[in-house]
Amino acid sequence: MSKVDPESIRALLPENQRAQPPFFFPAEQIQKFVKDLKCTVQDLGRALAQLIAPFALAPLSEFHVGACTFGQTGNAYLGVNMEFTGTTINQNVHAEQCAITNAWLRGEKQLVRMCTTETPCGHCRQFMAELPGFDEFEICVVGKPTKLIQEFLPEAFRPVALNIDWKKINPFISTFNNATLDSDISSLPENQKSLVNKTFDAFKKAYSPFQISQTSPSAAGIRLKNGDVFSAGYLENIAFNPSMMPLNAALVAMLTQSHNHDWSQIESCVLLEDPKSKVQQSLCAKSFLCALSQNATFSSYQVSVDHKRTE
Repeated sequence: MSKVDPESIRALLPENQRAQPPFFFPAEQIQKFVKDLKCTVQDLGRALAQLIAPFALAPLSEFHVGACTFGQTGNAYLGVNMEFTGTTINQNVHAEQCAITNAWLRGEKQLVRMCTTETPCGHCRQFMAELPGFDEFEICVVGKPTKLIQEFLPEAFRPVALNIDWKKINPFISTFNNATLDSDISSLPENQKSLVNKTFDAFKKAYSPFQISQTSPSAAGIRLKNGDVFSAGYLENIAFNPSMMPLNAALVAMLTQSHNHDWSQIESCVLLEDPKSKVQQSLCAKSFLCALSQNATFSSYQVSVDHKRTE
């Protein structure tokens, strides 16, 4: 067990957060927890992972995993495994992926450690291998000593193998600021136009690190029946399979920013991508959306990318 009881953290939360702890804690609150609980930040992270684990969405495995990643800012970002029925198993999101995507969507620039309730699987180890700061990145598993990720993934396959300079191209740098929205959205209803524009903002932050002629940025946005909007870009991985597809990332945003996972409330989904990209998301995203919310509408819009990256 963690040296910090998760219930001791719950007791320190505002009353309105105790039933559903937030997926984000600012650095000031983390510092207060460490002081009040007289613990290390590593053990606090392990306990936060335990605190959030019961909120995992695991209808397939019934195996609940919690994760907590810390940014260089000192902020903490939580995540859980997210499993979906009625679709292929590769659509599922691992807890570590959820936490990292949560941090990315909130504007964190570099992560320094991952705390989990379970030992990260190979899929997640590879996903984390693409992060800047790999050499010093910590893995803190409940009931186990803190280790560097290199001990979990020796001789890692990393972006440098493809001559990608992570100081210039990594998930925390907005790479596609010079993208252009080519589709004419002037005649769309205001709520749809707003959804497309917010998704276009997410598109600019997409991560697609392959060589210049092969970049395939994309982004997805969803609007709920109550009007809430969530959007996210594509988080590609050089090992392919651990990549976070844009609609999956938008679902992470929905869960971690609102604690809402009633996918049937999605009424509209938009997908933005460059039709010239070698990786295309529309067909897969549309099929996945049908499994989530059968009555939701799906629309795709064209974006063009000047592949001379903005650094």
